[in-house]
Parts: sequence; structure tokens; C-alpha cells
Amino acid sequence: MIYIKNPTSFFNKSTSGNLVNLGQFQIEVDDNLFEKLLDIVIFAQEKKTYEELISFATENHIDNKIIKLALDHKILIPFYTHTYAQNNIYLKNKYFLDLLLTNPKNFNLEKKHIIIIGCGGIGNFMTYSLSTLGLGFITFIDEDKIEESNLNRQFLFDYDFIGANKVDIIEKKIRSINKTIKTQKYKQKVSTKLLKGILYNSKIKPSLIVLSADDDYCLPLINKFCIEHSIPFINIGYLNDFSVIGPFYIPNISSCSYCSDIGVVKMSSSSIIEDKITLANKDYQAPSFFTNNAIASSMAIIDIIFYFGGEYQNINSLNKRIGISNHDFSLHSINVKKNKFCKCNKNL
Repeated sequence: MIYIKNPTSFFNKSTSGNLVNLGQFQIEVDDNLFEKLLDIVIFAQEKKTYEELISFATENHIDNKIIKLALDHKILIPFYTHTYAQNNIYLKNKYFLDLLLTNPKNFNLEKKHIIIIGCGGIGNFMTYSLSTLGLGFITFIDEDKIEESNLNRQFLFDYDFIGANKVDIIEKKIRSINKTIKTQKYKQKVSTKLLKGILYNSKIKPSLIVLSADDDYCLPLINKFCIEHSIPFINIGYLNDFSVIGPFYIPNISSCSYCSDIGVVKMSSSSIIEDKITLANKDYQAPSFFTNNAIASSMAIIDIIFYFGGEYQNINSLNKRIGISNHDFSLHSINVKKNKFCKCNKNL
């Protein structure tokens, strides 16, 4: 295998100590190790085989364990290229994916088809991010038109587009960013009939469904459809000031949204109580803000990258609903264990 210095590797020496790298892979080292790592990195600014790295270490009295340390902490990384990496819009993505994924060369969305259900705040964030990750095919489903109240978080829209269909504008904006992406759009409510039509008529079978619509009927409909047609999906949203995602459904592998009834199934009650609940909730307004939309979308994108990178074990929302408080950034989760009696286990 060929290795090279990671462009994101960073060295800092101060009176407080020596730091190598930033973020997840940052380590503090003594002066001796700091200098040896510097020598290795300078040597590996051009592509080197593993044998060349070991030979360099031997010649310079550097323990082979230090080469392993450099690899484990992504100071050195495997050298690889993607066809889309020639496009500068994806260059910074590569640097990030090299840090996030164990095998970043496995990640490629060029031949993937993702359906976005709901083109509002979260739909804006998800569409923008996925298209700049090199997605090949995207389908938009949303019946709504752009309103002034959308502009506080739906950043792909502006005043000039008020009254226009969301799917028309989001398609136009995304195609101006990703010139090769193929798109289709539906100005209507999501339905089983519509999804079946997309499934049977698309040249590329949907690889993932992203649910970012908050209508009550959507989750059970999408959950059932994805189970019946073996399509992965992720539900993304917020509970007031909590950004929430999951569980990430992967057919025959992980739990669906209804493997547990916590938070998704309404308990039956007397008609009097039901009437009171309806009356109490009739004026509810979702506090849709830039922050709760952005955080939920960012969490989801990371898990989607893990999914398409084939690193299921790293998906944070696998068999879980995960929430982040927009107040103190605390992380909360509800385990949603795969239920052997659930319909999502019908083929097991």
C-alpha cells in the first residue's frame, strides 16, 4: 500500500507541550517523539510504500511503532484518488472524509439515488450537503410553495422566490452547484403510489430515503414502504429545541422507527381525553429555527457518510434516536432495539 502525509496533519510546539494533529486524532507527545514524527512527515510529503517508511525509520533509528502511531492517528494516510476528486468543489470534502472514514476510498455517491421528502429547512441543508458530496441522482418531493416565514432557515430561497414551488427552486439551485447531478421533482404530497412510481420508473433504484417532512402521516407511510421494498431510510427533525435523528433503518440489519413505541405510537385513551388533547394542541407551532435544523442535518449527514462508506458500526443513530440540546449541546439518546416481532423482521 502507498502512504502519504495527511494534508490535515498539524504540529505545534509551545512552552506547555507538543501537540500533533488537531481534533479527534490530536495527541500530546514528548520532545523526542515530536521530532521523530516531524522527520517521518517530512519524508512522506511524497508518496511512499510501507516498506520505504520502515526502511526510513530503521536508517534514522526510529522505532517501527512510531510509524504505526503515525498511521493510527492519521498523520500519514493511504494514498488514493477518486475520479470526482479532480473537481475542486470536492477537494475539502476529501480532507474531511480522510479523517472521518476508515476507508474513505470506498465512499462514492456518483451512482447513488437519494429521495428527499420535504424541501423545507432540513431539506435545504440535506440537499445542499449531499449534492456537494457528489451525489449522482436526487428526487425531491414537496407540495409546498415558498413563504416569507421560511426564509429564516431555508437558505436556498429568498424573497424573489416567494410563491414559487419549493421543488422548482431547490432543483434549480442545486443544479447550479452540481452540474452533473440528475434530478426529478414532484409537487405533491408523498404517497405510497408516488413512491412506487419512482421506484419502478427510476433507472437507479433509490439508495436511501431522507424524511424531513413533519406531517404525522409521513413516518408510518415511509417506514412501511421502506420495509416492504428494502430501502434504507433516516428520519430527521427536531422536538422544539432538540435536534433529533434516527433510528437509521437498514433492511435486515437495524431497527425501524416502530421497533419501539417510544415517541412514535399514540396510546389510546377515552374520547374525552382525546378531545382535550386535540383542543390543547390545535395551536401548536413548531419553533423551526436555523440552529435546530442545521444541527439535525449535520448529525444526519455524518451517519449517511458512514452508511455509504460501508462503516455501519460507526453509524451513531443505528438502533437509536439521538437528540442534541440546542441549549447546552448535551447528547441524549433512546435505544430502539430491533424487535423480532416487528414487520421489519419479516424476512429474517
